[in-house]
Amino acid sequence: MFDAVKKLLSTNYGVDPEKITLDTHLSNELGFSGESMEDFIMDVEDYFEIEVDEDDFSKLETISDLVDYIEEY
Repeated sequence: MFDAVKKLLSTNYGVDPEKITLDTHLSNELGFSGESMEDFIMDVEDYFEIEVDEDDFSKLETISDLVDYIEEY
């Protein structure tokens, strides 16, 4: 799952895959916040065919949080 998230970030957002770890912070290190976070989450939903509850956005702080969330669904 981690590799799939890494691929999504590198392909759609130009993030260097070498800089993505499970501890990478979505807002602090990758700059996702507000509208950009919503766009990213929509891409995650499409890519992984899941639905992320808006109330859960704030819980997704790191790549690890996101991977865990995806694996639950």
